[in-house]
Amino acid sequence: MNLRRRSALALALALALITLLAAASVQPAAAHDGASSPEEARQEFWLPAVFVDYQNLVVDPKYREGSRDFYRNVYLASEDVPHAWSGDYESCDPGDTSRQYKATVRLRVNYFRAMAGVPADISLSPELNRMVQAAALIMSRNDELSHYPPTEWACHSAGGALAANHSNLYLGHVGALAVSGYIEDEGENNYKVGHRRWILCPQSRTFGTGDVPGTPDYRFWPANALWVVDSYHYYDPRPATRDEFVAWPPPGYVPGPVVFPRWSFSYDDADFTEATVHMTANGADIAVRLEPLAYNCCENTLVWIPDIDFATLDLAQDRSFKVSVRDVWMGGMKRSFDYTVTVFDPE
Repeated sequence: MNLRRRSALALALALALITLLAAASVQPAAAHDGASSPEEARQEFWLPAVFVDYQNLVVDPKYREGSRDFYRNVYLASEDVPHAWSGDYESCDPGDTSRQYKATVRLRVNYFRAMAGVPADISLSPELNRMVQAAALIMSRNDELSHYPPTEWACHSAGGALAANHSNLYLGHVGALAVSGYIEDEGENNYKVGHRRWILCPQSRTFGTGDVPGTPDYRFWPANALWVVDSYHYYDPRPATRDEFVAWPPPGYVPGPVVFPRWSFSYDDADFTEATVHMTANGADIAVRLEPLAYNCCENTLVWIPDIDFATLDLAQDRSFKVSVRDVWMGGMKRSFDYTVTVFDPE
């Protein structure tokens, strides 16, 4: 997808997953955000409106005020931090962004993971950061997205090409805003919400982020590359999650700005071929459209679009939606899942 407004997304799964995992040749460095040592990475520092201490973020959205405070103090804290990009387009220098800017990306990723009920302690590898920084430059410099950038592309590099093959890619937004765009996963070709699924993959522990800001005249567009295929932990045992499943939006109270048209329900090894979704609001049925099933994006996932215009949804009062996912084959048996999502105005 390459919309004129350039909110373009591309999923790092053009190869089969096994090929992707085999292609990884770089062991992620220690779990820290560009610090010179793990000890330095444990140091705390300030971002606007929130104290960031590199601990696992936890929130239970069944409590409205807890979800509201989490949005205001964590989600919004990822905004308005300067990128301080040090690169150069003409010399193909990928440069770098500030440690604080990278921390905002990490914080936004962990916000969504905590809300979804999966471990929210993603760290950023300096080595992966370096490679995805090169990948972001390639995409921005060529005004196009590709997980297999041709060698003749301007600013091509081996590290950037490898990163492109393992990353979510965005042309038009950078940093935390790009992370939110990945969770939204708009566009016809993103029917499987693959970007969302990789970000919310329970086993993942190490990501990398790269951002280039573009130019004021839009000769080059802003671009983000987010390394999300954590090859070294993909086959780890599935960690404990708040719910059996991973849904977006999740059960409980969810701020309106992070509720998007596509809803998803993930369950490891589930068979959704006969699954159905039923939604109601105030006892009235809501029509839903199931998206085609697609695999090899972390956990198996059912995706649907309810007939609701969330962009114009009146949130003067909280709006609750009951969700029933039926006929899910698991271990030779059919199972059903019921939960409620309450959308509210966090302001």
